[in-house]
Amino acid sequence: MVAKAGTNRITQSEINRPKEYLLLILLASLWGSSYLFTRIGLETLPPATLVAMRVTIAATVLLLVVWQRGYKLPTDRATWRNFLIQSFFNSFGAWILVAWGQQYVESGLATVLNSTSPIFVFLLTWLVTKHETVTARKVTGAFVGLAGVILIIGVNALQSLGQQVVAQLAILLSAML
Repeated sequence: MVAKAGTNRITQSEINRPKEYLLLILLASLWGSSYLFTRIGLETLPPATLVAMRVTIAATVLLLVVWQRGYKLPTDRATWRNFLIQSFFNSFGAWILVAWGQQYVESGLATVLNSTSPIFVFLLTWLVTKHETVTARKVTGAFVGLAGVILIIGVNALQSLGQQVVAQLAILLSAML
């Protein structure tokens, strides 16, 4: 989808629905399968090593995209300090918590617990920045999304909810990061 120059609007004729749905399915497959692959990887690797490998591969791919598109990386310290902080919270720190938790929690339940991210983002934005208004539609949307994940993964994934509480809380904390 590309907006016309000078506008942020995309017309219906510019939307390629089959392509958009295929990209959505690809994203869901890649994102959802990461919990299964984390679980498999934890059979032979400690959480920190697994996450370090994952983040290194992702960073390498992103650097290749940046290089291929001809972009330059910033050179100032302030930007790199911000990158370091953001990478810890959004990548390494969050995935360490998930990987550690998945040593004790099945991947299906980990997926459901991590899918609470939109709820936490909504609540934290509302509570901290105060620029988000709470409407029934927004709250309903967040919980319908969570219910959708539960239906896709299967209600059976919730059977072990309440067991291994510390590991489940670690995964929930990663959803907040």
